[in-house]
Amino acid sequence: MESVRRVTQADIAVRAGCHRATVSLVFKNHPSIPAETKERVLQISKEMGYSPDPMLSALAAYRSRLQPHGYQGTLAWLTRGNVWSNITLFKNYFLGASQRAKDSGYDIEVFNLQAPGMTAKRMASILRARNVPGVLVCPQEHLEADLVFAWECFSAVKFGYSLLKPDLHIVAATHYRAIVKTMRNLYRLGYRRIGYAVWPEIDEKADFNCLAGYVVEEFKRGKSVPVRPFAGELSPPNILRWVKKNRLDAIVTADFTFPSLLKGTGLNVPGDIGVACFALPSAEGFVSGISENSIRIGEIAVDTVVAMVNRGERGLPQVPYRILVEGQWFAGKSLRPQK
Repeated sequence: MESVRRVTQADIAVRAGCHRATVSLVFKNHPSIPAETKERVLQISKEMGYSPDPMLSALAAYRSRLQPHGYQGTLAWLTRGNVWSNITLFKNYFLGASQRAKDSGYDIEVFNLQAPGMTAKRMASILRARNVPGVLVCPQEHLEADLVFAWECFSAVKFGYSLLKPDLHIVAATHYRAIVKTMRNLYRLGYRRIGYAVWPEIDEKADFNCLAGYVVEEFKRGKSVPVRPFAGELSPPNILRWVKKNRLDAIVTADFTFPSLLKGTGLNVPGDIGVACFALPSAEGFVSGISENSIRIGEIAVDTVVAMVNRGERGLPQVPYRILVEGQWFAGKSLRPQK
């Protein structure tokens, strides 16, 4: 029985009266192709029953991995202001992203939407003129509702949940898993009265995964009413009252500087009370907790954007996905040794 020959992009190009490269760019959703041409090529490919050959795609990907990457272009690190460069986690994202981009043949350049005279429309025009195919949306210092931009022209990913809209693909730490690991290590070390000191905006920026992890772990240990999270002005007298009222022997937090806040309370760390941070920027220093693997998060963000560029995926995804990077426990010195 004679096998049916697979329809190729060259066949589509002949019928559409265009170059083979044009058809390839259409399937990569390249912005340089006019909408009318794109629609006509896609309609012809549908009529001809075209479907990509998975074996050829896998072979092309394999060859791409083997070959040394020459210069491919620039990826944008899109920011609102420069505050991010003073936040350790955000700087680590950038460092990881920069190194991985270099390995893939790209540079990463900072593009600031709050630069003098800059607008979102002008910024998109600059990126298109520079032939920038991919955008890494820098995490926001504060929770932001939306970022209106010409997303249809770019492959884009954002860090975490601090930017509510648009619904781009997300790369983030496993906040829920991080606090679950932290709580379990505290229980293993003998702590039982554990308080939760995370500011409301931090919880919102983590999509409330941190608070959820804390409450679930408390309920699993038979505490129908977990210790009420710290609220109010962050001052030594307020913290001390909260600790004494709830008879706390440990505090979990997202702030690795929390032990210094306790100095004014007269409480000794870890002698009087233990402190664990589930969002450490690195596995080093005094404070115990979860190192976020922030460098790795930056690397994976670039891997995601580059793969999207290669597949021709631009614009807002129909189904956004979340890539969550597991953190690692760091013993530190802010918790007592295991009994």
